[in-house]
Amino acid sequence: MNKLRYRELAKDKSEIEGVATAGKEELMEAMVAACAAIAFADGSLDIRERRRIFTLLQTHPSFAGFSHADVSGEFARHDTAFAE
Repeated sequence: MNKLRYRELAKDKSEIEGVATAGKEELMEAMVAACAAIAFADGSLDIRERRRIFTLLQTHPSFAGFSHADVSGEFARHDTAFAE
């Protein structure tokens, strides 16, 4: 495949993900916020807790279409807020 075809496929994938997540972004943000609050309740975030959150969001149909980077970015916002 040539570079042009790769770009077309990447654009198609991006559009599909956009449709899959339309109207669900607020739900994902709220779920990540709730999970972060629970994970930080004891004052620290265990790596197992973080993995559990990502597994939940990757496997639940309501969050289909969100990439690991989407969830990670949202979680990083809350990580910073709790650290401050």
